[in-house]
Amino acid sequence: MKLLMTCVLAAMLAGLTVPAIANSVALGDFQTGLGDWMTDGPVSISSGVAVLEENPSGLMTSLWLEFAMPAQALSLSFHSALTASPDGSGGFPLPDTLQVSLLRPGTYEPILSTAGFSDFYGLDNTGDSRFGPLVMVADTEILLNVSSVPSGTEAVLFFDLLGGGDGMATRVEVDDVIIMTGVIPEPLTLSGVWLGVLSIAGYLRRRRRHE
Repeated sequence: MKLLMTCVLAAMLAGLTVPAIANSVALGDFQTGLGDWMTDGPVSISSGVAVLEENPSGLMTSLWLEFAMPAQALSLSFHSALTASPDGSGGFPLPDTLQVSLLRPGTYEPILSTAGFSDFYGLDNTGDSRFGPLVMVADTEILLNVSSVPSGTEAVLFFDLLGGGDGMATRVEVDDVIIMTGVIPEPLTLSGVWLGVLSIAGYLRRRRRHE
C-alpha cells in the first residue's frame, strides 16, 4: 500500500493526471485480529498479518469477508506472500495454490468476468500465477479493477489455500486488504492510471537498485 501511494504522489509531482482519490476503505489490516472475517481451517494472526496454512483434515483453508461495495470504488487491493518448504509428503500431482475470488453471496458466482474461473487471481507454490486483464500485480500487491461494480453490491471476498500431499508445506500471508475510492477525470481510464502508477513503481525500484 505504501508503494502504491508513493507512486501516486510521484505521478502528481511529475505533473501527470491521477484520479482524485477521496478515501480508502480498509477491509482487513488484521492489526487487532480477524474482526468480521470468517475462517475455515488453520488461520491465525501473526504480527498483524493473517496467515493461512494447509488444512490437515481437509483440502482447503479459507478466509473470507462479506461486504457491500462502497460508492465510487476504483480498486480492491491486498498484499500477499506465499512460501513453501518440504514436508516429506508426496503423491499428489498438483501444487498447493492460493485462489482469490470476489463472488456473489448465496450463488457464489463471480461478480466480475474471470474467463471461466471463479477466482480472479491464482498463485501456486511453484511460482506460477494466473490473472486476467482486470488485475495488476506489483511485487506482493495485487490490484483488482472494481470500478464497474455498482455501489452497494453485496460481495464475498475469498482467500482459499488449496493444499494436498505434493511434498510441500505451504503458507500464505494476507494483509492490507483495501478498497480505494475516488473519481476518474475524463477521458482518463483506470487502466491508464494503473499503467502510469506501475511504470513509476518500476522506475523507483530500478533507481533503488542502483543507489
